[in-house]
Amino acid sequence: MEASVRWAREEPFPSPQSSPRTPETIQTPHVEAAQAIQRLIYVRDEVAPARERLISARRTNEALGEVSRRRPRPASASEVRQPPNASMGAFAAPYMPNSAEQDGFRPKAIYSSPSSAGGRMGRGHMRAMPTLGAKRLAKELSLNSTGSGRRELEPEPKEPEKTQEQRVEFVKALRIRVAQEKLAESQRREEQAQRWRWTHLARDQSEQFGMLLQKQCELAQSMWAIACSGLFALVVLLVLGPMADPRPEGSCGRLLNQKEAIAVDEELMASPGFSVDQLMELAGITKSTVKERIRGNEITRRMLMCQRGTQPDAPPRQLRIGGSGVGCLGDALWTQLRDLEQIRLRVDYAVRTTRVKAASLLCAGSALGLLGFLIPGGMGLGKAFLADKEVNVRGENFASGHNYYPSTVSEMVRDRESPMGKCFYGFTSAGSFAIWMSWYPWHLQNVYLPAEEDSVWCCSVMTLRTLVPPISMLLVSVITVVPFREADSIEAVSTVIHAMAATLAMGGYCVLEWYTLNVAKNVRMTQRERHLRQLINLLLGFCTFGLVVTGVVAQHPEQFGICCGDLYVVPNVTDIVASYNRGAYQQGTRNEFLVQHHKVGLVDTASGAALAFKLGMFWFEVSAGLLMLASHFIIFLYCPERRLRIRGFEGGYLDGQLSQRSEASSDGEEDFDPDDAEVVSNGSV
Repeated sequence: MEASVRWAREEPFPSPQSSPRTPETIQTPHVEAAQAIQRLIYVRDEVAPARERLISARRTNEALGEVSRRRPRPASASEVRQPPNASMGAFAAPYMPNSAEQDGFRPKAIYSSPSSAGGRMGRGHMRAMPTLGAKRLAKELSLNSTGSGRRELEPEPKEPEKTQEQRVEFVKALRIRVAQEKLAESQRREEQAQRWRWTHLARDQSEQFGMLLQKQCELAQSMWAIACSGLFALVVLLVLGPMADPRPEGSCGRLLNQKEAIAVDEELMASPGFSVDQLMELAGITKSTVKERIRGNEITRRMLMCQRGTQPDAPPRQLRIGGSGVGCLGDALWTQLRDLEQIRLRVDYAVRTTRVKAASLLCAGSALGLLGFLIPGGMGLGKAFLADKEVNVRGENFASGHNYYPSTVSEMVRDRESPMGKCFYGFTSAGSFAIWMSWYPWHLQNVYLPAEEDSVWCCSVMTLRTLVPPISMLLVSVITVVPFREADSIEAVSTVIHAMAATLAMGGYCVLEWYTLNVAKNVRMTQRERHLRQLINLLLGFCTFGLVVTGVVAQHPEQFGICCGDLYVVPNVTDIVASYNRGAYQQGTRNEFLVQHHKVGLVDTASGAALAFKLGMFWFEVSAGLLMLASHFIIFLYCPERRLRIRGFEGGYLDGQLSQRSEASSDGEEDFDPDDAEVVSNGSV
């Protein structure tokens, strides 16, 4: 077998019909290699079995019919190079005719010849090889007969061995071919990798554009919400007008200035014809009322006036017109006093409505804010300790055995699409708007401070209390925060703004409440309310201080020698492949985003003392928010304005009722009866 293999690799023995090798008929190395491989197959499958059969036929004197039908040996290299046996660098097994075919017969080609457009040298298309004639084949396969009657098989011709130079050239050519094939394969793979990179780059760019568009939409929504709120506040201010300062209990109506008082006196002296003495007596009126007497369908209205006159110690008496006894006031005086009574009722209705509205909005805002902190806090606690286990950047469960627990409520609700983010944003935003629109420091007497006595620089304390806490709480709910180690330079700006707003919402309210309870002097409240609000404010200050301390330690636990904090690394391609292999497809997609933007990913969560500080920071913030809103709710519970009752009016509000009553009284006037008056000393009726 080794001889056959060696014979196949060596230079084939030239046939008698072959011509000397010419440069035009030199075959390429890969063609010779293909022929050598085919010869090896031929020797293994045909030559060795045929030889054994021939030896067996010689011993048993069998006919050579079966033997002559074996598959022919492939043509040698010299035969292939001979025209018309040349095949343009291709190789094909010759056709084996049967015994019926004659010498010189050429069958139809089995394979198509290589085309000029698509054919390549040495591979691809094949064409049929011209076969040997039957006589020549019988001659080559004939056996030599000896004198003793024994037939011997003719020895097969042996081709001379190749020289060392020819072998070296063959090896070089084979190596060149292998190198070319490797180069072509590497180029093909490089093109495939390039197409894969372009595809993923286009997908990443589309995802990045989508995320950028989503952030812009969220920013536009936030700006739209702020603009709508500002427009709503402007409309409310324009409709309601400037807020009236609350008056002490018992006051009614509006005080006239000097010019208005002069204009009223001139009008009274012009058309009704009042004298100076009558105006002086009118200026001393302290109380007035209208007593109606209903007799069947007749309504009689009497005006009873009480005044002290020019002497302060004089007893109250009834106003006299022209010094002619006691009687009813004239129509002109009745008209003027009716307008004053109408103004007093209008102002009383507006004041009562504004105070009740302020108390109601304060109650609603406090309740909504409490729900905004309680519901997301409970949901986040359940997700961290009761939900399914999360995976890290490698698609594995965290080694600490805990899911990631956020440091603050704002970090937990940063995803607006999550249930916690929706609840926090909805409840907190509604509560902030309700407290802001109530303007409770100007209408509730247990937090009211005179603006001229209690002020800070250009703003009063009531103005700061009205604007700073609710607006800061609204900014906390609208501006989301990113974890400290995951934030870049742009995201750090929003994080700083969020932290400042949270500090003003909790710390600013704590300072303003402390000033109201301990420094201000003109605040009306009971001792029980004062002690309860002082206790809540003290706890609020403690929670705010604890939030600051635990926040500093939880952000950098390794600097304080505390183990073990959250561990972050920048993922690579290996982490992406590992995540996909473990079935964490969402984490793998996130890893691709982190790799592209060079951001860090979470490998392991905090445990031990570091986790305890994170929990402390979270619950200190939750407690501070709850205490701040509970303080607002205590103010609502103890304010007397929540128990006010607003008088109802029939018909077309105030003007219609007074006009109807004035028309009924103008039908007939009766004399004034002193017995109908119920006069009480000190000017009260």
